[in-house]
Amino acid sequence: MARWFLPALHVVVVLLTAVALIMALLGRRAEQDLLSGLAHPLLDLDHFLALIAAGLWAGRLPVPALWAIPLSFLTGMALGFPLAAPGAVAAVEPLLQLAMGMAAVVLAAVAQLGLRPVLQEAAVALVLLGICHGVTDRVEAGVAAAGPFTTGNLATATALLALGVLTGLASRPAD
Repeated sequence: MARWFLPALHVVVVLLTAVALIMALLGRRAEQDLLSGLAHPLLDLDHFLALIAAGLWAGRLPVPALWAIPLSFLTGMALGFPLAAPGAVAAVEPLLQLAMGMAAVVLAAVAQLGLRPVLQEAAVALVLLGICHGVTDRVEAGVAAAGPFTTGNLATATALLALGVLTGLASRPAD
């Protein structure tokens, strides 16, 4: 068994426990506050998978990409939040959701295959993916609590990217 498997399994158990606690605390509340923002990347499968996969991919790449890939994704998310006007995006939201789900699968495949793209191209792709995530998250948050929701969302996204990076670093093949 790989030396990183048991620590990774412990992290997954902690995350699942956190999700269960968050769901219990949230109940069926309609408002989108800080706690909702913290929970969103854990409860939304396309977010969870895309963030872990992007971090995993970054962790398997050389140092510039190790930082550039996660920061590109987070920058895109931060740019996407203010771009969304809840009424204007509603028509294309299903397409954005589909694109994000497909992107999560592609990121997982890229991470597994260990592809090494041109860093600038990867950064641009992840900024665009982050913008899509940010836009749809803002639509889900609504206007009233966008600030607290966004703050929580970015905090959890950062943690999931870091988890992916650490897993990628731990699973790097020996040179």
